[in-house]
Amino acid sequence: LGLEAEMYAISEEGDCWLSRTHLAQEKPIKDFTAGETYRLALYFCVVVLTTVGFGDISPVNHVETIAMTITVFLTGLTWAWVVANVVGVIGQLDMFSISFNQAMDD
Repeated sequence: LGLEAEMYAISEEGDCWLSRTHLAQEKPIKDFTAGETYRLALYFCVVVLTTVGFGDISPVNHVETIAMTITVFLTGLTWAWVVANVVGVIGQLDMFSISFNQAMDD
C-alpha cells in the first residue's frame, strides 16, 4: 500500500482515503513516504477496529496521529481488561455453580 502510493496518485485526488488526510493538504499523495502511509493506515485501522469512530476532532499532524493511535489502542486494552474483570466478578457470584464445578473437578 505504502509502496504503491503512485497508484493512488493516478486516480482522482478526491476518491481515496489518503486524499482526506492532513498530510494530503501539505503535499501530493505520490510524494508520501512508505512510513507516512503506513502510519496513517495504522491510525485508520486502530480507530475503526476499536469502534472509537473519527468524531469531530481528528489529528492534524504527525505527532497527534501517533499520540492518538497509542491512546486509542491503550484505551481499548484498558476497556477490555475492565470488562473481563466485571465478567469475572459476576461469574463468582453463583456459589452453587462454583461448588458444583469444584466437586466435579475432584
